[in-house]
Amino acid sequence: MSPIKQTKLGFELISDKLTFLLEPGAENTPTSQITNGSLRGLANAYQTIQSIEASIDNLAYVFARDLNALHMNGLDLEGEDGQALFHTISMEPEINPTNMGNTTATVFVSDFRNVQNKPVTFTYNEQKEIWIGRDDSNKIIAQGRGEVNVSGFVVNFAGDGIEGDQIFIKPAFNTAANIKLSITRPQEFAASRQLVSADYGNTGMAEMTAEITAAETYVNNIPSIEESFSNSLTMNAATSFIRNGSVSIIPANADNIDLISLIQQSQLSYSLTDDEISSISSITLSVSTEEETDDGSTLTSAKNMFFH
Repeated sequence: MSPIKQTKLGFELISDKLTFLLEPGAENTPTSQITNGSLRGLANAYQTIQSIEASIDNLAYVFARDLNALHMNGLDLEGEDGQALFHTISMEPEINPTNMGNTTATVFVSDFRNVQNKPVTFTYNEQKEIWIGRDDSNKIIAQGRGEVNVSGFVVNFAGDGIEGDQIFIKPAFNTAANIKLSITRPQEFAASRQLVSADYGNTGMAEMTAEITAAETYVNNIPSIEESFSNSLTMNAATSFIRNGSVSIIPANADNIDLISLIQQSQLSYSLTDDEISSISSITLSVSTEEETDDGSTLTSAKNMFFH
């Protein structure tokens, strides 16, 4: 008969999961051989409890965040802007127990209204000497060295990190247990904000009313530039317009526009005798111009005017 070797079995919490270890305190070798029995049932039950606690924390987080946003849009009984009604966010960073470095982290909530209830995992990049924050879909959302700004909060790192070290941030962790009322006096309860509110220090009895009206509609009658000017740089296509006021609108998507101002148009005069006038039924006047373009070619344009 061969002797039976006994191996010590322990466990450790890693990412809110029970991880079984062989030879705890010595080798600390993770094992996946616990697939059934009471130990596996214990691990599954613990994971189920963690999932339920996370759902309750999320419910408390959303409740406090949305109610705080409404309360801060109102006025309290002293005419002041409403403040946060509940205080819930107290994010404690979790250091990965397998980290080789000695980095610690602290979290400061800058604006709870912008904090998203999504866990963030910071991983140290030794080559760039930065901490890279990723969401649960592994998308990079923030990165930096000593101080990293994330939506609604700031993470400060201290100590020396080693390649692959990780620090976990869970915005809604234990929110249900930490929720508490922020205001301390009944006068700080805020109601919906009115358009007009009297200062509580007023000694007179004057009143003012206000109501929301429909926004004035502006009708733009100024034509587009294509309607006022022709797309040509010749004298024949020149346009005369008023000296004062708006002429036309240049569209926002126009890349460039060339405007040429002519001091005076070319003039032509002719005279007819009385006999010629009596025998004329119509007159056709043709004016043509030739201009050299930037590429050296010649641009010819013609304009015909008919008189009856």
